[in-house]
Amino acid sequence: MVLPHIPLKRCTAAWAREAALVSLTTEALAEIARAESMDFATKLLYDRVLESERFGPNIEFILKSPNRWTNERPSPLLGVVPGAFHGENMETGADGRRILDIADGHGFRSQAIATQSFGSLGKNAEVIAEWLEAHASEEVILITLSKGATEVGYLLRSGNTAVLRNVMAIVNISGMLFGTRLANWVAERTLPRLYVRGLMWWKNYDFQSLLELRHNEINGSLGNLPVRMINVIGFPLEEHLSSAMARRQYRRLRPYGPNDGGGIVLADALRFPGELFPIWGGDHYLRQPDDMPSRIGQILCAAADTGRLA
Repeated sequence: MVLPHIPLKRCTAAWAREAALVSLTTEALAEIARAESMDFATKLLYDRVLESERFGPNIEFILKSPNRWTNERPSPLLGVVPGAFHGENMETGADGRRILDIADGHGFRSQAIATQSFGSLGKNAEVIAEWLEAHASEEVILITLSKGATEVGYLLRSGNTAVLRNVMAIVNISGMLFGTRLANWVAERTLPRLYVRGLMWWKNYDFQSLLELRHNEINGSLGNLPVRMINVIGFPLEEHLSSAMARRQYRRLRPYGPNDGGGIVLADALRFPGELFPIWGGDHYLRQPDDMPSRIGQILCAAADTGRLA
């Protein structure tokens, strides 16, 4: 089983020579999207990730992994950290139910971590730390969804890395490790800011919890990561997005180039710590494509196989 190679029909010889992965910064890719198209830039980045010395070997390792836990011993316990508004918007996939079902169907033990639906980074990091302490006797793989990755990042930056002593790996599914430019978009515009502030007041959420998610690569830096991290990021074209909200968010982030329609600018993901596994056509919570359950099974088996970094 291999990932699809997307042909770059409009790619010129100059692009083929010069668009090495290292040159595809956020600014450069946004310029390519303006000069060519968003679809072109997304396809270009996807192919360069697959071909790269940095990410290619780990992608191949995952693709050769089984998709089901068949070991006689119990599987590692998967702790799923939900995304934002997981209590209200379960249909988005933020609650992690689909990931839990996939994991259970592929032979893994799994459990959702009961973070607040839109709690502060500090409060939800405490909940995650308490869950890890309660399962300190077991091997654990953390699965972080969207905002859940920001919360685990907060925990890592707090210096309390001892709670990760039994964590084999972190599988970051569409996780916003640097926050999201969508939060900046709201904070910098008067009418959206007033509307969202009022909506969050009505739902009894703290607006400050949204401001904590503003994009910031310096604050998002995790230094020497003590565990293996596999970043699973969707690479959709606009036609792949399945909801009006995703399409609006995709267009709001268009000035920064290709994005997943849920808050992640794809070029930013090149600077996430650890590995990058791109999903062609995947939306923010990876509800597409159809072979996603099998692919997630392979990723989980690969994470359990290689385990903790030396």
